[in-house]
Amino acid sequence: MRKSLRLFAVIALATAFAAASQAARSESVSYRSAQDFQILADGKTDVGADLERAIATTARQGQGLLLPCGVYLVNSRSVALPSHARLKGSGACSIIREGPSLSNTQHAVPDPHGVTWKLVFTNDDWDHGNSDISIANVAFDIRAAPRGKGVTVAIMFTNASDVSLDQIDIEGGASKGARSDDGIAFVNSNHYRVANSRVTDIVNACYDNWGNSHDFVIDHNTCDGASNPWPVGILITGMNTDLTPAVIENANVTNNTIKNVGATGIWVEGGWNQKKGADATYGIVRNARIVGNLVEGVTRFHGIRVSDADNITISGNMVSGVAAAGFVSVTEYQGTQSNLTVTDNRFSDCNQQGGMYPCVQFEKTTHGALFEGNRIGGASYPYGVVVNPGSSNVRILGNSIEKGSRGTVGDAGTNDEVSNP
Repeated sequence: MRKSLRLFAVIALATAFAAASQAARSESVSYRSAQDFQILADGKTDVGADLERAIATTARQGQGLLLPCGVYLVNSRSVALPSHARLKGSGACSIIREGPSLSNTQHAVPDPHGVTWKLVFTNDDWDHGNSDISIANVAFDIRAAPRGKGVTVAIMFTNASDVSLDQIDIEGGASKGARSDDGIAFVNSNHYRVANSRVTDIVNACYDNWGNSHDFVIDHNTCDGASNPWPVGILITGMNTDLTPAVIENANVTNNTIKNVGATGIWVEGGWNQKKGADATYGIVRNARIVGNLVEGVTRFHGIRVSDADNITISGNMVSGVAAAGFVSVTEYQGTQSNLTVTDNRFSDCNQQGGMYPCVQFEKTTHGALFEGNRIGGASYPYGVVVNPGSSNVRILGNSIEKGSRGTVGDAGTNDEVSNP
């Protein structure tokens, strides 16, 4: 356990240093106002193309673009950012609003179900990639997201690196029927940081990470799912958007607050292509660290879920008021979870839907897990911890577990070790 936490600290310091270096670069550049480019902020005039030109111009000149307070309507096409782009708002009063006619003309997102994706902001070169991009102190309004098959993502970067998103406020409209799908999404990207941001009322995920992304930090953010039935707070998926397998590595999810989501607070999901038998393929998440997060009020499923992943650390989190399990290790089909370290967490008030979920569950195909120093209480569950048949080498040591209606630990795995006060 201590070795894993020391390794996490090294990675966290490295990523924090990289983020601080980029922040220093962003502050060292001068900013030109959107008013210098005659960009209207009246909420009625479509200024998407104007914003894109102004951001590209300032990037070429080694400058950034400042958005004064106002509503900037993006109604015809996505705003695509080049490398070295800097965009800074004046806080929550600088609002970028999706219009009802937005279309994603620059890029087509591969989707096996034929869903049309509409991106308010993206990067301009998905093939060769973009780098060194910063957005800060702006708000996005995606309440006009389409109904039906089309979905909207406020910010989606593909094949991007060295990206900083800080103090971004995104408001969706899922509770009113809008397909405000994701707040912030990264695909096949690396060395990015999302911090101090807030996403509310979306359909799929507040913070979504796909494909072969690696070395990233999701830190000190808030997700409020507005009690919609489907959203995940933070999703880390080792699959591409077309459901071909990929690998996500070195993900750091720290100090976030997630509440009122339907599906799961934090899901570390290797991913499965939804095919069975010999046609089944899996992505994988490796070396992820989920540390110091608060998850409360999950209305349908789990607090923290790990599926088809290896070398995952879950430490110092507080999870409460969840419909099913506070923590669960379970494959989506027939994959495996291995080398899990679950330490020093607090799980309480699990199984709120009144079913048979324990507060912590190691499902079949979990091989190699340490569960140590955790506290489990609010005993509306049958067992505090359950290890299912088909799992192996699960060590349950030194935890404080309030007895459930059937007991504290139900262990049906093989080569397990159980020793609690």
